[in-house]
Amino acid sequence: MNTLESKDIFDRIPGYSNEMMYKQCMILHRVMFKMEDVKAGHGKKATIKKRFRYTSTSDDKSRKTIQKSLDHYKSLWNLEIIKNQ
Repeated sequence: MNTLESKDIFDRIPGYSNEMMYKQCMILHRVMFKMEDVKAGHGKKATIKKRFRYTSTSDDKSRKTIQKSLDHYKSLWNLEIIKNQ
């Protein structure tokens, strides 16, 4: 059963804890938020700009989902740590 919030985050992988899901989201974050240098201009006036390595519109949606999932599982993991203390 999917709620409105769960569409914005990745579903939990069966058998994974909040910590493991957070680490999995961190791996995805490292891949999708990878930046590369792009040279603009010629000669002395050339500037180097940074851009995402993956730039399609579906990649932008994925980045939003990854960020929301990262925040969600981090907060659940923190609540779990506080509850166990």
